[in-house]
Amino acid sequence: YGNQLLDAYLSEIKSHMPHILRFELLPHQGNQRAINFYERHGFVRESFARQKIRNIAGKFEPEVTLVWFNPNFSQESLNKYHAFLSRLILASPNENDRFYI
Repeated sequence: YGNQLLDAYLSEIKSHMPHILRFELLPHQGNQRAINFYERHGFVRESFARQKIRNIAGKFEPEVTLVWFNPNFSQESLNKYHAFLSRLILASPNENDRFYI
């Protein structure tokens, strides 16, 4: 079911979330099975961080940044999304409930 779930999630992003440019995952280098799985679904290796994750044996392992890019990304959609968030923030009746982007 993992393949179907990931395919459905990426399809949802492509179809309904054009404001999202990239989806990142950060597995440790020793999790080659997961890395292979994500690469089969279009993720690419972008970077490598040394001594980032402590494994079960207590030793540090590198972290691999895997990235999937939304082929339907739209800068216009991102601008609209930011405008929506700005209106939402400004509409908050309580100063303490506001967050800033």
